[in-house]
Amino acid sequence: MKKTFFIIFCISCGIALKANVFNPQILTKDTSIKSAAQKFLNWYFDTYKSLDDTAFNFKLVSGGDYDTLNSCRVDFKSTTKYLKALEKTGMFSPKFIKSMTEYFVRCDSNFVHYKQYCGIPMGFEEGVLVRYMDDTGIEENKNNFKIVAYKKRGNTVFVKLKFTKIDFFTFEFTEFNGKWLIDKINGDFSTEIQHNYNFNSGCK
Repeated sequence: MKKTFFIIFCISCGIALKANVFNPQILTKDTSIKSAAQKFLNWYFDTYKSLDDTAFNFKLVSGGDYDTLNSCRVDFKSTTKYLKALEKTGMFSPKFIKSMTEYFVRCDSNFVHYKQYCGIPMGFEEGVLVRYMDDTGIEENKNNFKIVAYKKRGNTVFVKLKFTKIDFFTFEFTEFNGKWLIDKINGDFSTEIQHNYNFNSGCK
């Protein structure tokens, strides 16, 4: 009898654990994670994008465009100010800032090897923060999203948010002193591969 009870108990625990990880109905009850995601979405659409759609009111790339004598290069003085502005929001972890710093370095290396004189700077096509082609559906439903995936490992949580049938955002949060900070948004800066083709052709 005790053995049967133990087996039933283990099965029940397994079902409950699985539900807590994958069941959206349960996930939406995690108000701390949902609030952290909501805070970012409100800030992103109401503040960040209202200043500049791609660079938080900072010109992160110099050269190119009308300056046909100088190819694009990352402006590291500007990126430093940009990253400090992100840090001041209190929403991003040191890991996120470090990943973006490394991302800017790789982008500049690409500009050196594959010179670009016109068009949207390579690596900055959809902005550098969320890298999402068309976020209209997300903005329209920023207060009406569902958590459709949730995985927790230690003090780190991965979540996937659904806004429309085709619009999703993914986040990775880490808890610091009881507060959820963003490690990743829609990918990983530290492993993202940049295009390696030459932008010289047809630009002059």
